[in-house]
Amino acid sequence: MAKSDYEKRIELIRSRYPRAYDKWTLEDIAALEDGIQRNLPVADIAKALQRQPSAVRSRLNRLSPPKPDSESSLRFSLDVSGEWVRTFAGDDREYEFPGPISDFMLKKYNQPAIYRWISHKPNASNGVLYIGQTRELCPDRLKSYLRPRRSSTNRRINTHLEELARGGHSIRLEIFKATSVRLCGQEVHTSLKGDVLREAVEAVMIANHQREHPGLLNRQ
Repeated sequence: MAKSDYEKRIELIRSRYPRAYDKWTLEDIAALEDGIQRNLPVADIAKALQRQPSAVRSRLNRLSPPKPDSESSLRFSLDVSGEWVRTFAGDDREYEFPGPISDFMLKKYNQPAIYRWISHKPNASNGVLYIGQTRELCPDRLKSYLRPRRSSTNRRINTHLEELARGGHSIRLEIFKATSVRLCGQEVHTSLKGDVLREAVEAVMIANHQREHPGLLNRQ
């Protein structure tokens, strides 16, 4: 009997990721947790588990692994402390959209980051516009907002920021500086360089903000 298109697609995926679509086990979950604590990139964790990177991200974002055959189960806990700090275009000059990327910024912000766009205007509605994360804030991610190309999200955000700027709003960029990150009770590195950990912190921040202040551009 000829294979269906679905079966062919699964077969193709499993040729690259042998354990794609297999049930997650306690050993898989332990390996995922270990990779996060070691700040490994999501691609490395996926390779070790022989699963698709998207499957690893999905499992982490759910924060509650599936109940295995035994009655035992595991749950992730993530506790983060820190503060949002302003970005600067120079030693004493705060960056504002749509300002160009300066040499100062290329040196200081050429690193992974969790960031947010905020607006400010006297006697107007102000607040957080968007929360995101990236492997490299400058120049790659900031450039994608200043001159968006493929991403519809970046084009949409660029349009919104430009409209606010033309309306007299000051559009500022802030980055999150973590002082403590605890995963399942264990202290992990505060640099947030690991893709999986950074994405998890971003997801929690977005969810927490949306509960109290709906309207982030993330969810439109």
